[in-house]
Amino acid sequence: MSTMQKFLIISYWFESAPGDLDLRFWRAALIGAAIFIVIGIAASFMIRRYKNDRLHRRVWVKIASWSFTIAPLVVLLWFFRLQHAYFLSMRFLVLLWLLLALVWAVMIAWFAFRVLPRRLKERSSQEAMDRYLPHKK
Repeated sequence: MSTMQKFLIISYWFESAPGDLDLRFWRAALIGAAIFIVIGIAASFMIRRYKNDRLHRRVWVKIASWSFTIAPLVVLLWFFRLQHAYFLSMRFLVLLWLLLALVWAVMIAWFAFRVLPRRLKERSSQEAMDRYLPHKK
């Protein structure tokens, strides 16, 4: 049976003893987790850079929280698989984790590329209008 055919069998995803580690997958996952940590650290520096700009800071907070959440979960799932705690590292849970991480990343990208530009435009138009309004001294 080919690997692609295995993906279509439900028992493959919920197997209670899935066997040995797939080293290629977990090596790539751990390298990805290390990259996420680096991204989270970079996002933390950007949070400090945009200390006074709420809108830009919010994007970097979302990226940092995503990175610092996903990376430990990858390591935790790998640890469970390494220790043969198969119930906690079933293929279904790994797939579910991948899907949730992807959905969360898409939501962050939606905010960064759709919502943020609109709010920046609204803020700049409000600031342009505020210049002509009287202010208390």
